[in-house]
Amino acid sequence: MVLLFESGAFRLSAKYIQKKGSVWYFRRPVRIGCEGLHRDTTGKPQSMLFFSLKTGDQQEAAKRANDHAKRQDALWNIHLNGTAEAVDPKAALGRLEAAGLAGCAN
Repeated sequence: MVLLFESGAFRLSAKYIQKKGSVWYFRRPVRIGCEGLHRDTTGKPQSMLFFSLKTGDQQEAAKRANDHAKRQDALWNIHLNGTAEAVDPKAALGRLEAAGLAGCAN
């Protein structure tokens, strides 16, 4: 976790972000049972997601990571619970990201 803000009794931190050089990256383990949704370029299931958030700004990276995490959570919940995908547009965006079509989702 990365600390974003701290003042008195308040502390705000962000999960799933990591700085590499001057750029922030998203790093998150894939939920157990959902590894097959995320594959590398060779088709092997991924157990860890790691990609550039394409920003050097910490607060912007936290916002982008939050958006990615929400879409992944929606996708994973649908996959694990068998809910209709049409119900949640975030899950549809998560499926596009998992298929490597993230640019189409934004």
